[in-house]
Amino acid sequence: MKTAMTLTAQDIEIAVARHFGYRENLVVPNVANGWCLRHEADMIVLRPSGLCDEVEIKVTRSDIRADAKKPYGHWENRRVARVWFAVPDTLASCPEIPAAAGILSVMRVTPDLGVYGVLTWREWRPGDTHWRGRVTVVRPAKLRPKADRMPVTDAQRLRLAELGAMRIWDLKLALARSAQRRHEC
Repeated sequence: MKTAMTLTAQDIEIAVARHFGYRENLVVPNVANGWCLRHEADMIVLRPSGLCDEVEIKVTRSDIRADAKKPYGHWENRRVARVWFAVPDTLASCPEIPAAAGILSVMRVTPDLGVYGVLTWREWRPGDTHWRGRVTVVRPAKLRPKADRMPVTDAQRLRLAELGAMRIWDLKLALARSAQRRHEC
């Protein structure tokens, strides 16, 4: 049974997108079809430099174990320069996370006005109404050697942006349907 403190995959996804800076980088969730991956990447981060990171979001230890059993690896596509595993802070030391992958630890924090009225962040506690995900790099991802990397072409960059734009409309449709169901009740 999940407690109020359990981070969901969506919570982690939002925190990681903020961490990588979705205003500076092209950050697209759930990428597979349309970008020539043989597996679904939970998130692709394409930097202006052309370096591409893949982020795998795992919420349980069994998710991490199941990932190791997939037939296609995260390092298979040469466009991916780095692979990260984003996990709740309680899983950041999990030994099943591949050694070449970076580890991003995500924790809920809540705003707190310090002694002098300065906004700080403290660990979230049950009963807190507002929170945000804080991402800490526990282990940096190993960068694929330059000779083994394949640059992302302009056409591939555009296709990734198209996939990201399509996600927005799917989300808007889901939000509209959810609002309509609430209104009908």
